[in-house]
Amino acid sequence: RFAEGALSCGWTRRARGGWTWRDDAEVPLVEQQESYEIGIGPVDAPHRLYTSAQPEFDLDATVTMDLQTRFGGAAVWVRQQGSFSKSAALRLGTLPPFS
Repeated sequence: RFAEGALSCGWTRRARGGWTWRDDAEVPLVEQQESYEIGIGPVDAPHRLYTSAQPEFDLDATVTMDLQTRFGGAAVWVRQQGSFSKSAALRLGTLPPFS
């Protein structure tokens, strides 16, 4: 979270099907495209759901404040959208309540 109230999330992309680390080189995605779902709230019924084509996601201060007011304390999570299925959700943290 930034001082001005914006929220920034990031995670490390992992290639499904490419579990060996090859001399610190980037491993191919093994998917048709890179795509992620970022959710706020329960994974099975999120309060808000966003998508990103990069392993990062930002919300400006106004949107963050609104989400904190409405859903403060809710989990923030990400999961990869694969060609045929979605990965398990990774909890990135908790949306702090607005104060």
